Amino acid sequence: MTLLIPGDLEGFVSAKDGSVNLKKILIPVASMPRPEPALKAAARFVRKLNCSDGTFMVMHVGTSNTMPAVPFPEIPGWMWKKELRTGEVIDGIVTAAKEFEADLIVLATDGRNGFLDGLRGSHSERILRYGVAPLLTVPVGSRASRYLS
Repeated sequence: MTLLIPGDLEGFVSAKDGSVNLKKILIPVASMPRPEPALKAAARFVRKLNCSDGTFMVMHVGTSNTMPAVPFPEIPGWMWKKELRTGEVIDGIVTAAKEFEADLIVLATDGRNGFLDGLRGSHSERILRYGVAPLLTVPVGSRASRYLS
């Protein structure tokens, strides 16, 4: 996993005293890459940082028929919400992060896919350019399981 924090953001850890202020986590999901590693990583992240309460917002650009069915890990003090968006994927994620006032975006990634990603950048790179929130990228694939225990 990689945590990326845009240079003009303070992030969710206080530079003064090291306290963590992580209450709102946006998790964009699609059928590919599979979303379960991102959900599990987000849950593990709040447990490890001892974040007592907050909201996970699972967001999908598409319809209820295309939103993947995923199990939500139970985290005491944390609630799960679902949201559907329409339009272009990157714009939907960035807009949702702004409206939700996300402290963190957690994104499953399988790297660059195809020619256009080579030109424009991966979803992670494109989201990061907007600088709306820190971004935790979670690799999906054979090596991803080591991050999820």
